[in-house]
Amino acid sequence: MVRARDPGRRRPLRRAPSRATTRRRDPITPKTKKFADLAAPLYADPERRDRIAAEKQAVLAAMRLAELRESRGLTQLQLAEQLGVSQVNVSRIERAEDTQLSTISRYVQGLGGHLEVRAVFDDEQTVALSLPATDA
Repeated sequence: MVRARDPGRRRPLRRAPSRATTRRRDPITPKTKKFADLAAPLYADPERRDRIAAEKQAVLAAMRLAELRESRGLTQLQLAEQLGVSQVNVSRIERAEDTQLSTISRYVQGLGGHLEVRAVFDDEQTVALSLPATDA
């Protein structure tokens, strides 16, 4: 900036800040919103809420299959060799939203176990269901 009493006075490069605007704005800090405010429209729609719940269950189920495999000390590649499929297919099984019982049965057989399915009713009756034999 140039002083006002300078004989070779030129225009200042920028204006000096007035005393009224001495408050600094922080351009780095973004305007934030609460997550609840962002998620509210998503949960307001019943269909979307059901889809989110289904996806959540699929993720939890996938975690359970992967945890089961890991608890047996196998990698996806080792299990794939047992099943005669690629590692990518094992990953797909673990992430699948809706997996057939026959697929889960083969998966468990590849881990060295067998699958048992039971139907449990409100009157506490339990019925064991048999699965057709599969070749592992």
